[in-house]
Amino acid sequence: MLKLHRWVALATAPFFFLILLSGMVLAFKPILQSGSDGKLETQTLLAAIARADPNSEAGVLTVSEDGERFTLESRRSGPSGTFDVQTAQRTGSVLPDVFEFARDLHVSLLLQARWLVTTVTLLSVLVIASGFAGKLKKFRPTLGGWHNRLGWFSIPLVALTPLTGALMALHVGMPGHEAGSGARDSAGRSGAARMSIERAIEMAAPELDLPHLTQVRTTRGGTVVISVQDGLRPTQYQVDRNGMVTGSTGPGLVRMLHEGTWAGAWSGVFTLVSTFPLLSLLVTGVLKWWRRSHDKTCSKSMQEAGVRVPASPRTSH
Repeated sequence: MLKLHRWVALATAPFFFLILLSGMVLAFKPILQSGSDGKLETQTLLAAIARADPNSEAGVLTVSEDGERFTLESRRSGPSGTFDVQTAQRTGSVLPDVFEFARDLHVSLLLQARWLVTTVTLLSVLVIASGFAGKLKKFRPTLGGWHNRLGWFSIPLVALTPLTGALMALHVGMPGHEAGSGARDSAGRSGAARMSIERAIEMAAPELDLPHLTQVRTTRGGTVVISVQDGLRPTQYQVDRNGMVTGSTGPGLVRMLHEGTWAGAWSGVFTLVSTFPLLSLLVTGVLKWWRRSHDKTCSKSMQEAGVRVPASPRTSH
C-alpha cells in the first residue's frame, strides 16, 4: 500500500499540482463575491447579450461580481470573452479573466481533458487512503517525519477537496439537472433543439431576482440553469422550453463544500486554508522521494568506485 501511495502520487503529481493551484485561485471567488453589492439591470443585460451574441450560440454566461461585465463561453464558432454590460464591447478586465483561466485549468487543464482531471482526482483519493496504510511513526524533524505527521493530523482538511471533487465527477450528491448537464458540451451543438440564454432570461425575469444573477448555462437536455446569489449562498433554478421555472434548488452540499460557497467569505477562507496541507504534503512527498533516489544514486556510484558507504541514519519510507 505504501508503494502504491508513493508511485501513484508521483505519477499524478504534476497534474494534481496544477489542479490544486488553480483551485486555490478559485477559492478567492466566494471571498470577493460575498462583499459585492453590484446589481444588474435585466433589460440592459439582454440588450448587451443580443449585441455580443446575435446568433444565440453561447452556452454559458457568467456575470461579474460588480454587475458591470459578463463573460460568454461558446463551444465552437460562437463568441467567447468578457464584455461590458453597458456597451457590449469586449473588455480587458483582469479579475474575471484570472478566474476564468483558473476555472479552465482546474476542470480541463486547458486541454479540454476533463477525463484526465477526473482520473487524477479519483487517484488522489486513492493516494490519501493508501497513505494511512502505514502507522503513525515517532516524530523526527525530517521531511519524512513532517510528511507523516501532517498527513495524519490534517486528514479532515486534506480529504475535503479531493473527496468532494471525486463525488462531483461521479455526480454523487449533485442536483438532478447538474448530473445531466453539460453546459460546455451543449454550447454550439448542431441539430440540438436548445433554448438560448437570452430567451431563458426573458422567461425567468418575472419570477426570479435577476438583479443578483451570477450565471446562466445550457444543458444537454435543452433546459437552462440560472444561478442567482441569494444572500450568502447561490440558488439555482431550471427553465424549460415552455418557460416553466422549476424549483428553487441549490447547487448541492457537495458542490458548496468543494467551492467554498456554503457560508460566503468564511467558507471561502476555509476552503483556501484546506488546500495548504495538501500542497505541503505534495511538496514534502516529492522532495522525500527525490532525496531518497539521490542518496541511492550516490551510494551506488560510491560502491562502484570502491568507496565504503556508511549506513544512513535516516529511516526509509
